[in-house]
Amino acid sequence: MRWFRNLKILHKMLTLIITAALFLTAVGYTGFYFMRDMDENAQEMYNDHLLPVKWLNVTRHHFRAVEANIWQLTLTTDKAEEQKIMAEIGRLAEDANKLLSVYEKTNLDPKEREKFNQLKGMLADYRAERQKAIDLALAGKKQEAYAQYK
Repeated sequence: MRWFRNLKILHKMLTLIITAALFLTAVGYTGFYFMRDMDENAQEMYNDHLLPVKWLNVTRHHFRAVEANIWQLTLTTDKAEEQKIMAEIGRLAEDANKLLSVYEKTNLDPKEREKFNQLKGMLADYRAERQKAIDLALAGKKQEAYAQYK
């Protein structure tokens, strides 16, 4: 420490300024590094966890809307209304299929992949039963279509 006392004030101040600048640079770099890491983690969380949940919720909404349309199909007798309802059902089913295919391409862990494969199997069964109700309703068998729908 004696060497420091022997320095002129200018040299002491320069030493302190350079030391402070080095420490500020280290703190700044550390902050930048960890902020970049945090940004990458946030992007991963958004793309791999939040968006898939959103897609599944929209898909669920589409399935509920299709169910409401099928119920409406069992009640209507107007052919033009039936065609309008069928077009809406087709659009909703297509949108749901697109969202499910996008979801399938995300980074799913093995448990999610297994659950999704089970869901695909149940969806195939659901769609077959749904189509039976639609076919009955379009054939004019509204009571049978409603029973199938239930």
